[in-house]
Amino acid sequence: LPLVGRNTNYPQNDVGELIKRLLTKDSLKESDFRLPWLHLNVPGTVRYLINKPEKIHWQAVPPLSGDPLPQNSSQADHLQDSDTQSQFSPDPHHFDAMLTFSLPPSCYATCLLHQLCAGGYSTATH
Repeated sequence: LPLVGRNTNYPQNDVGELIKRLLTKDSLKESDFRLPWLHLNVPGTVRYLINKPEKIHWQAVPPLSGDPLPQNSSQADHLQDSDTQSQFSPDPHHFDAMLTFSLPPSCYATCLLHQLCAGGYSTATH
């Protein structure tokens, strides 16, 4: 999808025509996206609706006993700290997952995590 700005390249389809009609309806022109007195210049760009995360890795780790982690700390830090081993639950049938991944700029990790926690994304229903 195009993000409207000063030099937006609109798609040559119904979406592009709709955006142009909405801009006209709101009396907006490309020059309105450059405000020199505010040092504001919105050039416009294109954003993909769907992006694929890269470098996805996960690891099963023992869960904490329920005590919150100290501030400015992560569970990865605690896995390395022998003094905190007693905080982990002894139940071998339960574990937490540590997930790492990379996303392009302007993508939101919370959206990916929501999809993972909500049961994933089905192309059959969306």
